[in-house]
Amino acid sequence: SRVLATIGVTRGFGDHDLRALNSTPVKPFLSSQPEVQILDILNENIDDSDLLIMGTDGLWDVTSNERAVETVKKSLSHFSSDNDTRKYRYLYLK
Repeated sequence: SRVLATIGVTRGFGDHDLRALNSTPVKPFLSSQPEVQILDILNENIDDSDLLIMGTDGLWDVTSNERAVETVKKSLSHFSSDNDTRKYRYLYLK
């Protein structure tokens, strides 16, 4: 999952050793275009138990979706339901 066993991100800076080997100073192995997925949540059946977890490949390369959900739900369980603002601020800062 790493480009030339070197870089694990799709958009990198300063990886000059990954340039094309010809005279064109192009990084053929890297893309400046992000991968974007759009979900129209108005057409989804979403309830209070659903989560949105955003992370880079640094997270998703080592953590499964299930493990990430388990970790977030465990962290949320330490807060009372009447303290939503504090618990979400806590998770955001993690």
